[in-house]
Amino acid sequence: MLIIGLIMVALGVAGRLWIGKRAFDRTNEAGVQGFNSYKHAVAAGIMEAVIGWVSYIVALIGVIVILVSFIS
Repeated sequence: MLIIGLIMVALGVAGRLWIGKRAFDRTNEAGVQGFNSYKHAVAAGIMEAVIGWVSYIVALIGVIVILVSFIS
């Protein structure tokens, strides 16, 4: 159970880092995020919001699994 919890926490952190990297790669020299179109901006925002929440939930469940494995 401990390994499963650690993997879940790692996946959650990796998801958050991936979102941050995507936002960093989109920024130009002025610090403004550039998109090809409004549609791409909206799609990226929705996708990153969903992945961000899923990452938080997976990491939280991973922490709970780790705690349960230590308690039992």
